[in-house]
Amino acid sequence: MTHPYVPRAVPISQNQLKYYRLLLLKKYRSRDRKFLVEGIRSIEEALAAGAVIEAVLLAPQATHTERGSQLVRALEQAGTPLLATDRRAFRTIADTSQSQGLVAVAHWPQPPLLPEQLPVRGTLLALNAVADPGNAGTIVRTCAWFGAEGLLCDLNTVDITNAMSVRSTAGAIFHLPVYDEVDLRKTLPVLKERGFALYYADMRGPVAVHELVCAGPCVVVLGGEASGVEAEIATMCDTGLRIERYGKGDSLNVAVAAGIILAHIAAQRRKEPRAPGQQEERYA
Repeated sequence: MTHPYVPRAVPISQNQLKYYRLLLLKKYRSRDRKFLVEGIRSIEEALAAGAVIEAVLLAPQATHTERGSQLVRALEQAGTPLLATDRRAFRTIADTSQSQGLVAVAHWPQPPLLPEQLPVRGTLLALNAVADPGNAGTIVRTCAWFGAEGLLCDLNTVDITNAMSVRSTAGAIFHLPVYDEVDLRKTLPVLKERGFALYYADMRGPVAVHELVCAGPCVVVLGGEASGVEAEIATMCDTGLRIERYGKGDSLNVAVAAGIILAHIAAQRRKEPRAPGQQEERYA
């Protein structure tokens, strides 16, 4: 019989557990620029990206799978503090009912956005009042896949570091510059001055996505699920983009729309073809 790997973890203190529970609340995540990352895959991605991981909380089931054991060994080798918890304490901080038994405390990769940090080329996506955390997290994942240079989340967009959003990114939050609480009314004009074309997505937009020619730097603004891009933001943009409907339904999911638009723009960036024999990325 194979016994689970026993990591060199120290018992978590009550003060540590109390503090990490505070990170379930947005105001403490914003204050300390830290957030919780649950699950093997997301923590693997954080480790691979060189993210700053303050500690990893381990429940007894963390090493009951080979993949979990491998990850814990890698965390030990990286010098990451491992904090052992019992199942009851772990449930007070985990977001999923069938948890894999690992929760990392990660530092937010980007500081609050300053004008001089804005990219000077490439594709940026901006979120205007996107409310659903699953959609927001999936958009992060989509941006990373299609090689966007960054994601700007405005003041009215859901907190990208809440548990569901982070989980929906599948670890992509550590591979993409994501800026929160961005004032788009101030930021978009700066980007326009720097030569970025500004577009907003709208089902009644005058330009069909497949007709868009976008060889230079650009920003695409996606609006909230219910009301779309705010009128004031739309007027700052050069034009609106629509995705043609060929079937039925009154709207398209905002994360799906992001994927369609980014795929079209990425195809125009003349990316180098995959080298012979290079393995294709997995979908999940």
